[in-house]
Amino acid sequence: MIRFLFDIQTVDIIVIAGNLLEKVDFYNVADFLEIERNENAEYKKTTRDIFIDLLNYWNLLLRQNSNEVFLIYDLSDQYISAFHLESFSFKGREFLKITKESTQDLPGSSVSKSISLLELKSKKWEIDNDFSMQATRNTILRGIDWSLENLRINTNPINL
Repeated sequence: MIRFLFDIQTVDIIVIAGNLLEKVDFYNVADFLEIERNENAEYKKTTRDIFIDLLNYWNLLLRQNSNEVFLIYDLSDQYISAFHLESFSFKGREFLKITKESTQDLPGSSVSKSISLLELKSKKWEIDNDFSMQATRNTILRGIDWSLENLRINTNPINL
């Protein structure tokens, strides 16, 4: 299961997946989601609501039942990182092969949710050989639902 926590105090995303525990910057997420700004150049949503929108966006991506998806979660100034999910069948059941990948071809400030799968696939991605998972689509969706529920009930800062 892949889960995402939002550290309200530091405004970071904490990613938990298998033996992976990673803290990533939240800074470019609102622009990635194409959230509007008000007349004072402030986002029209709170950071918590923007994080909820990100989880809901991933939920929608997964529910489209595409054979391949990039869940972009790290939008650094120098690169982006994503979970690359590819469908495969085994004994009549659908599974997802999940790799953690990053590319320096796209800085986080220049990418939005409107980027197409073809554009993403055309970039040079580096695979993190220390991370690999297999799961069902429902397991990934349950992790996102868990993340939404945790955010609803837990508003305390996270200490790592």
